[in-house]
Amino acid sequence: MTLRLLRSLVAPLAVLGPAAACAGAPAPGAPAPTGAAPPVGSSGAPSAPAAGTPGTPSGSAPATSAAAPAGAPVGPSLPFTHDDYGAARARARAAGRPLFVDAWAPWCHTCISMQEYVMREPALQPYSERLGFVGIDTDREENREFVERFAIHVWPTFFVLDPTTEAVLGYWPGSASLAELRRFLDDALEAFDASRSGRSPDPLLRKLLAAKAAQAKDRPVDAERLYRSLVDDAPADWPRRSEVLLRWMMALVGSQKHAECVRVGEKHLDEIHGASLPADFARYVSDCARHLGSAADRERALRRVERRLTALTGAPPVEMAADDVSDALAILADARAALGDAAGARAAHERRLAVMEEAAARAPSPQAAQTFDYGRANAYVALGRPDEAVRMLEERERQLPDSYEPPARLASVLSRTGRPREALVALERALKRAYGPRRLGYLELKASLQARLGDREGAMATLEEEIRGWEAQRGAAAARDLADARARLARVRAGREP
Repeated sequence: MTLRLLRSLVAPLAVLGPAAACAGAPAPGAPAPTGAAPPVGSSGAPSAPAAGTPGTPSGSAPATSAAAPAGAPVGPSLPFTHDDYGAARARARAAGRPLFVDAWAPWCHTCISMQEYVMREPALQPYSERLGFVGIDTDREENREFVERFAIHVWPTFFVLDPTTEAVLGYWPGSASLAELRRFLDDALEAFDASRSGRSPDPLLRKLLAAKAAQAKDRPVDAERLYRSLVDDAPADWPRRSEVLLRWMMALVGSQKHAECVRVGEKHLDEIHGASLPADFARYVSDCARHLGSAADRERALRRVERRLTALTGAPPVEMAADDVSDALAILADARAALGDAAGARAAHERRLAVMEEAAARAPSPQAAQTFDYGRANAYVALGRPDEAVRMLEERERQLPDSYEPPARLASVLSRTGRPREALVALERALKRAYGPRRLGYLELKASLQARLGDREGAMATLEEEIRGWEAQRGAAAARDLADARARLARVRAGREP
């Protein structure tokens, strides 16, 4: 997970780069973000039309796999309403239940993993009697109001809201194991019950809810202050300590306090536990280190990250799903590459590919197997084996003919490996199926490909279409992307590359 840079959400879908949840959509052709953005900006990091998709901390629930083993039987999905927040909220309010919201996107591999595995765990079924459930595809026009009102920097992001007041009772960005998700839901239910009965929840939980509410409403400075206070006040064995430390790092990045982010990260790096939390934490340290002025300080931080992830991936805890292990190995490869260890980076990519290949082979359906396409494509390209990525994605497109994701990833691979004409053909197929901000990102890649092929007039027409799309969007982030698209058009008009 990292900060959502809208630029990375709509930039061409990256095939390379670490990704540990989906943050700022990996877009075709640019370096990608784990999910879930590229270093502070590295993604996750993105599917089914269903909702959603380490040592155990002391006192936490028993270790449970973040996703059922690929190919294992899974239960029915939870009773999600899709892309109708208003109706789901009204039903939850009438039933007197809090509302669970899964903000996801079809390009997010972590979203698919959560949907296809964790959300189908039988142990979650009792919650269907205690909460309402709604899935929000963040790229769809009908969900724009929700997306503009709540902070979504990482995909998926899970919320639990009071359906009457819309108070934030829970906020979890990124991947979660079954145990983590159950604790998250239990905390939200406790807060909801306390608010309805007029009693105050546990003081630490109350402060945690306040911090999450600040983060969910895009107030990183307030969130940073509250998370810092929680770390100071809570006992060292508090079950939520790893989550709080990670959220504190997110808030520090949101406040652009990169030096403090590295200081906090180096101090607490070895104490983070969970399914995806350790790798996400390490990536924040790595990303923040890139902003340091001192080369020695950058190298020291990256070496700490490299040691931590080497140990973590050398003996992954049982609750790390294949998707989590893959993301950790991607971040490890990135750290090793930054340290000049090309052989070590290659070894991490080879291990990542092996993990993903095994998981994909055991997946119960093509939709579930798609969870692993992002990691497999990244690893194939990093290892100089793009033809294998091409064959994999062509087969996935045949299996999932209505999804824009396989041809878009295919276009990215072809673009990055010097085959722009073929990339353009694949991208046109993706554009016919894509929508929302993601489609605008594909237009950016299309213009780039047209320019590379010498079609300056076509590139300008494509950029003009992209600009019209951004003009229809709202918000500060969309305004930045509109300005970027206009600048690219000006470059093309001047005879330069977009």
